[in-house]
Amino acid sequence: MTRSASGDRLFHLLQTHAVNPVVMLAHKGDHPPRGDALLETTGLRTGLPRRTPVCDGLAGEVFWLVAQRSYETDWVRTIWRIGGSE
Repeated sequence: MTRSASGDRLFHLLQTHAVNPVVMLAHKGDHPPRGDALLETTGLRTGLPRRTPVCDGLAGEVFWLVAQRSYETDWVRTIWRIGGSE
């Protein structure tokens, strides 16, 4: 089942401007939501640290990162570039 482009945009806006700020506040208050983790990358252009909440994909000793927006997600593109795969 695929979502429409307008549905994707709405989902992204809600996540970026409503959900993520609340999750970030919880992390800053030392009470992160269960199953969440913070991923920190360095901005490619700015060199500044960037933090984004991700679902905790810990399975034994392996940590899975799953991006809802695939390669459209900035942190995925950053990791992909740093890893030399682009």
